[in-house]
Amino acid sequence: MLPIPNATTHRLKSKINAVEYELFVVVPAGYSGSKERFPVIFTTDPDFIFLILLGVAKSLATMIPEAIIVGIGHADLDFKELDESTRNARAEIHRARDLLPWKFDKFTKFFTHADLELEAKIVKHSGRAEEFKNFIASEVIPFIDKSYRTKAERTLIGHSFGGLFASWIALNHPEIFQNYLVISPIFHYEDGRIFEEISNLSKVIPAKIYLSAGACENFHPDFFKNLKRFHAEISALENISTKLEIFEGEYHCSTLPLAISKGLRFVFSSKP
Repeated sequence: MLPIPNATTHRLKSKINAVEYELFVVVPAGYSGSKERFPVIFTTDPDFIFLILLGVAKSLATMIPEAIIVGIGHADLDFKELDESTRNARAEIHRARDLLPWKFDKFTKFFTHADLELEAKIVKHSGRAEEFKNFIASEVIPFIDKSYRTKAERTLIGHSFGGLFASWIALNHPEIFQNYLVISPIFHYEDGRIFEEISNLSKVIPAKIYLSAGACENFHPDFFKNLKRFHAEISALENISTKLEIFEGEYHCSTLPLAISKGLRFVFSSKP
């Protein structure tokens, strides 16, 4: 990952899956001169979300509380050491492993991939989100809480695969985070299996869940139908405060700045 101004990096080798991760941490401007504790905003995919998140959070300084921002990335994706093709391929494998709750049946059912060798690796390693969740809950959060002055108010941001991951955590492990930004989630993965998670819920812990996408996202015919269905079904749950926004003229990645801005304002709002 490219150097991030004012960020502290920490490397953690997970005891759960033996993967070495890299955490990127930025504290509020007045952190060192105070004894205050701060909420924590976590994001997956920091390679392309973290700098956007930092800029948006700074622009919202008078609208949301100051927060510690943490990106959970991978230690083997160094821009200096890898060419772009190798780095991107490695990142795809990592994302399929860490962010997908269920193993791919066939990668070609989901995307068309020209590199069959890479496709086979992605299929082989996919669907280990439970391990990644356990790493976050039992290793990352305790480390951040021990190393920084934190409040027990945590927000998780996820985009695309990460959006599915954030939704899956909200439904299955709601004790870990209180707020969620679910951006352009791939709810069509495994034929919409995420909806089984809603129907099988045994308990609902209070949470705020912000859902969003760009209106120009058209890579799957059921994308918007699934997004609206998910919103409708969790809206019916007790203790869940949720909002869905679709941004005109925006695409899968261009929607990120707007989604993060609107999402942070929603989850940190005092209104239900």
